[in-house]
Amino acid sequence: MSDALFVPDGDGYLATEWSRGGWDDNLLHGGPPAGLMAWAIERHPTPVAMHLARVTFDLFRPIPLTRLHIDVTTLRAGRRIQVDRATLSHDGSILANAIALRIRQTSVVLEDVVREPWQPPGLPETHPHLEWMQPWSADRLTRYHRTTVETRSVDRSMENRGPGTAWHRLTVPVVAGEDTSPTVQACAIADMLNGVSQTLSTNSWVYVNPDITVYMNRAPLSDWIGIQGHSDPHAGGIGVNQGILFDTTGRFGAVAMAQLIEPARHRPPGFADEA
Repeated sequence: MSDALFVPDGDGYLATEWSRGGWDDNLLHGGPPAGLMAWAIERHPTPVAMHLARVTFDLFRPIPLTRLHIDVTTLRAGRRIQVDRATLSHDGSILANAIALRIRQTSVVLEDVVREPWQPPGLPETHPHLEWMQPWSADRLTRYHRTTVETRSVDRSMENRGPGTAWHRLTVPVVAGEDTSPTVQACAIADMLNGVSQTLSTNSWVYVNPDITVYMNRAPLSDWIGIQGHSDPHAGGIGVNQGILFDTTGRFGAVAMAQLIEPARHRPPGFADEA
């Protein structure tokens, strides 16, 4: 198995076991396809230097652990903003879509900025490393959220239910043989909000997010991406997750997602059985 989320394969990309999610053994976690689409968008040409300021990933269908194809097109060209669309498909069927807003990069002097107070949670190394394979189930399959992403939880939120804060670091490249920029890593990590802010039991509920929206006012300046998030599930079967994105120097963006909430028919294979 290649030490990357995806391996180039002709005009496509072969998903590796590092991309596997927790809800099903044969499906991808939401983070890897988001990372792959962000990587492809970042490589798409712009007339001037631009930053990926906002991207919304729509996960239309469950994405199988298989060979995938990606296309990127420009919907709106310009020298100040550009809007690009990436589509991820398998056997001619579109599985996911990303709409990206890219804004020109420049330098401005900001004076008298009033910001919301925010307390940094301390550097990643000051918090415990979560060993996802223990004390979880005997399932030893490689899974993105347990074995591909290194997690250091500030408040044990990844093991307990409720709002929380955690640091995350991607331990393999998105595409084998290619650099993974901090911006792409942030897009791949953003889906971890669903774990940081979990409020429902995985024994009783499935709460899959069919979308991810990431805003960034700058590129992250460290490999470690922090998320401080909370979730609001509703009895109508829909939840909303919101989170702050930060690095070791401070906040740089936000992430939001919807949840499709349904009763669980059985315990998902990639999650621990709760006491």
